[in-house]
This record gives sequence, C-alpha cells and structure tokens, in this order.
Amino acid sequence: MSVITVYEPVPNRVRSLVRIVAATGPLGRDDLTAHLMPGPQPKRDQVGNIIREAVHLRLLVETDNRGVELAEGIRPRDVANDEWFAAFLERALFARPLDEGDENRSVSFATAWLLTRPATPEFDWRSDLAKAMREDMEGGDIYDVTNVDRSAMLAYWVRFTGYGEALSWDGRTFLVPDPTRAIARQLGDLLPAGMTVAVPRFLEGLAHRMPVLESGVVRTQVEARLRRKRDPATLSPATSLALLRLELRGFIVMRDESDAEPRLLDLAADGTRRVTHISSPRIRA
Repeated sequence: MSVITVYEPVPNRVRSLVRIVAATGPLGRDDLTAHLMPGPQPKRDQVGNIIREAVHLRLLVETDNRGVELAEGIRPRDVANDEWFAAFLERALFARPLDEGDENRSVSFATAWLLTRPATPEFDWRSDLAKAMREDMEGGDIYDVTNVDRSAMLAYWVRFTGYGEALSWDGRTFLVPDPTRAIARQLGDLLPAGMTVAVPRFLEGLAHRMPVLESGVVRTQVEARLRRKRDPATLSPATSLALLRLELRGFIVMRDESDAEPRLLDLAADGTRRVTHISSPRIRA
C-alpha cells in the first residue's frame, strides 16, 4: 500500500493527524479517531489507514504501551510549520526511490513521469493517467496509478510537495506539472546568495537532491522507457517553466555566455532559450 493506493491519507488529513498528536502527546487509536473524525459512528478503519501511512512516512510511531506519538527527532513546533512539513514529506516520498522495501517508491516514478509531460493543464484532477502512461512508455508498469481515484491521490501529493500546481478553469480543476516550489526549497543550499554556477553543475545538484528531475536516478529510469526521447541538452517543459518562474520572482538570474556549455529551456511555442549560468541575487526577492 502507498499514499496513492489508499484513499484516506490525503496530505491535509495526514497533517491534521500529526498535529493532533503533536498537541496532545501519545494517544490510542480510539482517542485519535474521536479527534480526527468525531461523530456518532467512528470511522476507525479510515483513521487506521491514515495512521498507517503516517507511520510509513516516518512522521509517527505506534507502540503497544504508549500508543501513537511523534517519531524520534520530530518536534511539535516543526509540525506546525507548513513549509517544514511539505519539505519533510518530499524527502519521505522521494529520497529513497530505489529502496525495494519502500511502499511509496511508486509515487517517485509516477511523479517523474508526470514531469516529462507538457507544462500545461492537460490533465484534470481525475484524469485517466494510466492511459497516458501506457501511450508514453514501453513496458507495463504504470506505478500503481491504475484508476482515476489513484490519479487524484497522486495529484494531491504532487501538489502538496511542490511538484505541481492546481489550475481551476470553467468549473474544472487541472493539474499542471510544475516543480517551482520544490526547486525553490533547494536554492538556499545549492545556490547561496551571490553565487553563480554553471548550469550543468546546478542541474547535477538538483538531480542528487530531487531524483525525479532530469538526470536523477528515478527520472533516468522513467525516461529510458519513453517512446519519445528528450534531447539531453534541452530541459523538459516542466523544469523550464520552473526556472523561468523562479527568475521572474527574483530567486535566480539566468545568463548565456558564449564560451560555456549550455542547456536549452523548452518554451513550447516560443521555441528555446539558451542558458549557461545561474546566479542567485545577493538579496533574494
């Protein structure tokens, strides 16, 4: 089981559960059920599914004598910080992608596939992603995304961890592949204020920390299955969009120098943009 194959543990429910535990201390399942889903008919099985996934994500631990409590090293004040929470869940889902024992490893691969798609609102929240995956890739593995409900669960987690955005239009909600927020979280370490790095080095650092992006261990396996291959010198539309948005927001500055190795941003109908270096402003916007 994973966070996309079980339908109760959407990100907001997991966050609510962990915040309850952080505020009250260790609780038994019945008490947690009463807090999380109060009412005359307690939904113990549903709460149990949320608890199980929170334990798998290493947010909580459960023991016979103490009940459910925060995992070692997690402080109540951390749980109250939304940015910390999103960053923790991103690491929990994507940092161990090749661990065969990780029940959430399929989330990494499904996300990596999504980030190879156009950075447009082509999929609504309950699209049949399995059909698109089979059309895109050789081989039969569609990473547990076998129906529209699992597609929706993937969309929730992709958005929550910063690898996609929701776009509402004409009464429908679409998922747009866009890792802007996820990349922004890495800039403080990869690109300190005032630093300039060559684009290949910057992308190598991102791939190490974010294996679902270009050259990351997950993305490499996914792209090997694609029927239509990406030019290695050209970034995907989703990564290109993210870098452009970060530049427009003043987080980075992208330059093109004639004597350096370039990468091309895919600007869809506007063609490509050549970039060789990425800098961080001395004072971030």
